[in-house]
Amino acid sequence: MEGKKRVHPELHQDDPRSDPRSNVFLTAVLCAGGARTNVRIRNLSAHGALLEGPDLPAEGTVVQIRRGSLSVAGD
Repeated sequence: MEGKKRVHPELHQDDPRSDPRSNVFLTAVLCAGGARTNVRIRNLSAHGALLEGPDLPAEGTVVQIRRGSLSVAGD
């Protein structure tokens, strides 16, 4: 699909999941509800991230992702 943007019909233009993403492979710590778990960050966008790890919290849970001296909060 050279020169074409892949569009998912189930996602609307105002849906943050349709934002461009950067593929990465980073380790980080996910903090949620007093628990901490090691995760892998697979991709990032301006409004989200795809994480892999054991026992991830439910969608909508307030979390903090930490990597070294950097951290970001989200839900």
